[in-house]
Amino acid sequence: MMTLKMLLVELLEEELLMNMVNSMDGEPGNLKIITSFRFD
Repeated sequence: MMTLKMLLVELLEEELLMNMVNSMDGEPGNLKIITSFRFD
């Protein structure tokens, strides 16, 4: 069973990966979502 912290880390890694892909396409990505996790 996954803990909440593990789940948040998985989501964060996915957001970072998507952000990198979006950056290659010239899109800003989801930086606001990523930074909001860091202040949790």
